[in-house]
Amino acid sequence: MLEPVRVQYPSIIDHDDSTTNFERPGRTAYLYCTRHNGGYWLDRDLVRVPLTFTLEE
Repeated sequence: MLEPVRVQYPSIIDHDDSTTNFERPGRTAYLYCTRHNGGYWLDRDLVRVPLTFTLEE
């Protein structure tokens, strides 16, 4: 079983999106968030998770 992890500031960013604020992600993008590692409050990491969006019919 995985331990719960505190995350903050999620953002979906597609590096191929040409809009100024990454407003229109395509089929593939990344989820970025800050993961808190417990203990000291400054112990945190920036995490990037690849995403693929699919259409189910």
